[in-house]
Amino acid sequence: MDQGTCTLGEGDCSKTGKLVLGWCQKHYQRIRKGGDPSVSKRIFGDDVARFWSYVERRGDDECWIWTGHLDDGGYGVIGIGKKLRKAHCWAYGQFVGAMPEGLPRLDHKCHTDDDSCLGGPCIHRRCVNYLRHLDPVTDKENAVRSHQGIVSDGQLAALHERWRAGEPVAALALEVGVVRSALYNRFRRMNAA
Repeated sequence: MDQGTCTLGEGDCSKTGKLVLGWCQKHYQRIRKGGDPSVSKRIFGDDVARFWSYVERRGDDECWIWTGHLDDGGYGVIGIGKKLRKAHCWAYGQFVGAMPEGLPRLDHKCHTDDDSCLGGPCIHRRCVNYLRHLDPVTDKENAVRSHQGIVSDGQLAALHERWRAGEPVAALALEVGVVRSALYNRFRRMNAA
């Protein structure tokens, strides 16, 4: 990023400051999204149209990537009424229907089927493909499928002892190929028991 004045230089522009390819952040984002720096393509009143404006839709068997806002966990979020909703959950409810009784979670099958994913924030959390990639599951099944269950109980006990002896949880998680927060949460449950 450069420092300087925006190429467009409108009155409502952040004329000076950090630039990307000669454009201020606002105008650069407009170019990136729609090709025209002077047109804001924000959609009001039509939740379905607004949803699709943030989806990079590909083939029916591919991930449909959410390009809008993300929450701290890496999931897409959309404002519906006065509430923020996870984009994949809203899409499932809108286009498929209510969640089946006893299956309160949506699993990203694209994540489950991708052995290179170790859990935690990944591109699959942004997937909103309700046709083939979202699967209603129980809380327990969702945790197992999230690749957090790959550490055996014996391995977990040994890691827990090493953690209590002072080894950082991040190093231990990296060693066994899981997300740091998943390992730390399991350690906390062990301490509480």
